[in-house]
Amino acid sequence: MNALACCSTVNWPGVTTSAWCDYLRTPRLLEQLRISHRDGSLGRTQQQLAKVDVLVLDDWALAPLKEGARHDPLEVINDRAGNRSTILTSQLPLEHQHGWINDPTLADTIIDRLVHNPYPGFSPALATDGPL
Repeated sequence: MNALACCSTVNWPGVTTSAWCDYLRTPRLLEQLRISHRDGSLGRTQQQLAKVDVLVLDDWALAPLKEGARHDPLEVINDRAGNRSTILTSQLPLEHQHGWINDPTLADTIIDRLVHNPYPGFSPALATDGPL
């Protein structure tokens, strides 16, 4: 799926075809961030991700999160919270996110940024299969 397809599949108020969208599989994003840590381009990578109007992270929590990568998802989401839209797709129920991140405080922080800073008029409860 390319960025243009993401925009055309998202039909929420405020998301238009002129929005800059990016679709990333979470395992690939985490690999990209790992490489950025090593080559010194992490700041630039984070800035690029922060500028995207709608960031779709597919396969969230699909593979185990490595020890050194626990803070990376928080940094990406934190940079976007309140300014840009972030959409996560996952087969993992929300109540199991703590186990994937393996740090309850960090998991609570990520969930807080996503759930308590939604787009005005959008209810996160409408996009889940269960309670938040």
